[in-house]
Amino acid sequence: MRSSDRESAVKRDLPQEKRGRFDLRELVTGAFVVSMILLGTGLNPQLLREASNLLTAQIMFEFPMAMLAICAGQAIRYPAKPMRIACVAFGAIVVLLSGTSTAIQGDAPWMIVSGVWLVGSRTMPTKGVVWFSVEHCRAIEVTAMISWACLIATFLLLMMLTTLLPPREPGGSAPAIVFALTWGAYYLGLGVLLPRVRRKFEFRQRR
Repeated sequence: MRSSDRESAVKRDLPQEKRGRFDLRELVTGAFVVSMILLGTGLNPQLLREASNLLTAQIMFEFPMAMLAICAGQAIRYPAKPMRIACVAFGAIVVLLSGTSTAIQGDAPWMIVSGVWLVGSRTMPTKGVVWFSVEHCRAIEVTAMISWACLIATFLLLMMLTTLLPPREPGGSAPAIVFALTWGAYYLGLGVLLPRVRRKFEFRQRR
């Protein structure tokens, strides 16, 4: 009986793991941005501007995400749950204030909504993980740091591709394919890596 129960439990978990293998939101957003970059270059410049706005909003709130990772890592040290909540909340507020300040200065308050949603997605616990438990705080730390590292890697990739495929005219912009490859790789990385982190901590909590 124990063997059959274990097998049935594994079978029930398999579909969840398959569904959680990729972050569809990140992949769909990436495909949307890449499509707008490629189509906007030759057909409609407005699409290119919209893609630029989406990427700007992502960068403004993703770049300070390292602070959230640091605060979540600090939260793990505290046995008391209120202290863990305070540490994570402080990191999230820093990220939101930093991105909001940039959005207001750039006269783009609509980006604040995107930033709030982004911070929420980085701090939301996976199924079965207790809010602000040690596992939850550790998951926030790793998730936020991976998101930040993907952004830094994207900037490095952009610089490398710009060197390999320089602008056709002096002072001009790099070819659209450079931005499409760079940001496509960024969202692909998020779409693949973040679900792995979530599954890892969900499995730990079940065990």
